[in-house]
Amino acid sequence: MCGLVGFVDQRGVLDKNAVHQLPEMASALTHRGPDQAGQWHEEDVALAHRRLSVLDTSEAGLQPMSSRSGRFVLVFNGEIYNYRELRKQLITEHGLQLLSNSDTEVLLEYISHFGVEKTLRNLNGMYAFAVWDRKEKALFLARDRMGIKPLYWARRDNQILFASETRAFYSHPAWTMEMSDVGLWDYFNNTYISEDRTAFKNCWKLQPGHFLTWKRGGDVKVQKFWSLLDQARQRPELSAKCRTFKDSVAELDALLDNVIGDQCQSDVPLGAFLSGGVDSSTVVSFLRKHGQVKTFSIGYEEADFDESKEASSIAGYLGTDHTDFILKPSDAVDVIPNIPDIYDEPFADPSQIPTHMVSQIARKDVTVSLSGDGGDELFAGYQRYEQNAATWRNIEMIPTWGRKPLAGIMSAIPANWWGFLLRPVLADASQSIPFYASLMRNKTVASYHREANYLGVGDACILEKRAAQDGNELFYTNLGMRSALDDLLYVDQCRRLPDCMLTKVDRASMACGLEVRVPLLDNRVVDFAWSLPTDHLIRNGQRKAVLREVLARYVPRELFDMPKKGFHIPLKIWLSGPLRDWAETLFDEGLKDASEYIDASTVRSMWARYLQGEVGLTNPLWVVLMFLAWRQSLKAKA
Repeated sequence: MCGLVGFVDQRGVLDKNAVHQLPEMASALTHRGPDQAGQWHEEDVALAHRRLSVLDTSEAGLQPMSSRSGRFVLVFNGEIYNYRELRKQLITEHGLQLLSNSDTEVLLEYISHFGVEKTLRNLNGMYAFAVWDRKEKALFLARDRMGIKPLYWARRDNQILFASETRAFYSHPAWTMEMSDVGLWDYFNNTYISEDRTAFKNCWKLQPGHFLTWKRGGDVKVQKFWSLLDQARQRPELSAKCRTFKDSVAELDALLDNVIGDQCQSDVPLGAFLSGGVDSSTVVSFLRKHGQVKTFSIGYEEADFDESKEASSIAGYLGTDHTDFILKPSDAVDVIPNIPDIYDEPFADPSQIPTHMVSQIARKDVTVSLSGDGGDELFAGYQRYEQNAATWRNIEMIPTWGRKPLAGIMSAIPANWWGFLLRPVLADASQSIPFYASLMRNKTVASYHREANYLGVGDACILEKRAAQDGNELFYTNLGMRSALDDLLYVDQCRRLPDCMLTKVDRASMACGLEVRVPLLDNRVVDFAWSLPTDHLIRNGQRKAVLREVLARYVPRELFDMPKKGFHIPLKIWLSGPLRDWAETLFDEGLKDASEYIDASTVRSMWARYLQGEVGLTNPLWVVLMFLAWRQSLKAKA
């Protein structure tokens, strides 16, 4: 895995000061590529690269890499899993003799012979890359289908900047730290920044399945080369050819064997994260078929959050070389000051802490680790999918024209009255009736899903609800799926998965120079999951039914058939205990400086109520704390 950075000047002549800063821009990404560095520039473009050597660790894989024709120059971050097939095509169709065993050279020569768009349609992998066409004076940027690897781009003066992380922009002479209200509003309401937004003005993420083109004399153009929405909308049509559940299990078994066989190829030591859940256990089961494997897990002293015993049991059954680490509050205290630096943008999923810690532990023994990320989103593993789809089916029984008036009536009656009136039949009526009233104002199950799982800061955010809100409303109300479950799966795969889950894993692991592969998000597995009938996902009340049946072929059910804990941490216990001084210091020092974004009195009130035991405030307060810590870190770099 690697880090890339570069810029082009739309006027055709690079600023000499900017070229001089290119090594420093690349050095900001050293954690992503600690092994080697390279740079290249000509009159109107500059490219630099930091390399983590995984395939062909020789100098033949160095970047920036020029094509044999000399026309194209490439910087690339990621892995191409079908590069051997593409290599064979280049040799048989073009008689090409390649100089290395790296997927980078295959990618570059494939682009050189078939063009960027055809290449993107044929790639299977996790990647972000930039290609410069020296003949046409054209730039191409691309990001993989599911957004496993990051890629940012920005405009400053007459220059287009691009990099694996925004930190690489900071030393460019034209860079400014102006904040984006739209991006920050999105963060305060989602706990992460979604879609193409970022924390900075005139700076964007290239979205999954998209590529950017710019040619001298023209403007930037961003296009899709693959659509998850189109894939998702095909489920009813594909399911009409229904395979049996038994057939689905057999097909997924064979598919995962091929996929994980492809993804365990490495010229450096390789291992896997093992939480004890279905997804990571499945990945490790197939890895074990291909040889001995090192596995790594995190546990907690707090029993309600600890899955280390389950992970150890599965590791013991499969015979892996297993390492587990019990994460103590003191460990969290040590790592939290580094979190803003690790994530390089506001980010508030608390599992960022154990993800970084398990990456640190794994990196001591391996350079590549496989993870089970994506299994819940593809195969319907979260309880909320089942619950929210069922709740929405109840709401759909009420005629559309009657929902808003009924919601108005329900909202007009004080919540405590509902608690008194319905106490004999509905114990939580004072909370659930206002909640249902709010839900009935939603147009779709997807917008309901967002509200039902809201973790934002609410009234503490004082930014205007502008373009981010408008974009959210359009996104959540124009999906066009036939199944409520499909709506929910698509929303999480399109937003939460790339912008939260995969961002968390990428930054936490790359901060340690560890490459993490996610085989359950291989193109072939994504296509397969959307081809299944929904009753192969949730079957007789069992979520992830087809994946569980595959795992049951390799691991006894009693080792994995247990309530899901997830990769959560005892944040509430820690925040009111060993992390309290850190939090209060951050509130004291940071709230005044953040007065244009969050209301200090509201936050202080939330903190006081939290310390008195009010439930539901842990996540909103963590969102505020992570923002304040990020602002502090940013000021130190300015």
